[in-house]
Amino acid sequence: MTGDPKAPAYPRLPGDSLAALLAGTTPPGLYRWTPPTPAELAGLPGRAARAGRHAAVLDAAGVTGKAAFLARCAAALGLPAWFGHNWDALHDCLTDLSWWEAPRGRLIAVAGWPGLCRRDPGTAAGAAGVFEDAVAHWHGRPGPLTVLLTADPPAHEPRGEGEGGRGQDPGDPT
Repeated sequence: MTGDPKAPAYPRLPGDSLAALLAGTTPPGLYRWTPPTPAELAGLPGRAARAGRHAAVLDAAGVTGKAAFLARCAAALGLPAWFGHNWDALHDCLTDLSWWEAPRGRLIAVAGWPGLCRRDPGTAAGAAGVFEDAVAHWHGRPGPLTVLLTADPPAHEPRGEGEGGRGQDPGDPT
């Protein structure tokens, strides 16, 4: 698995267009995404289901530590009982998605990503490595996986001093 502790800046979802991703005109991948409203993020699973995709929102707000992050993954994604609560087990679950059927693909939106990067860069790096590998594994296969890392913290996560620009991501100088 990969996972640079310096956390690379991932590309933005082209045009921040969830519609294009769900329609299949934007390729699956690992993207930063700025949901226009909290309701857009909350409505993602239903909207994805109408497009023939399975989606989940993983809320990383307030998470500190690998164990807490993996517990949130288990709950939000409905991971199978055999999930071992470590990075290798998460990797195995995300590269064997037989437990998470979706004819047109799968989508995970990680809410609160910038906050996780600030609070716990090691956990963020470990998660990013697993997400990178899983997305690469599904590239070009039926039912691909896309991971969206929210570029803005959710409304309930306070912004640090000096933040405030739409779509800012730690480590992204643009």
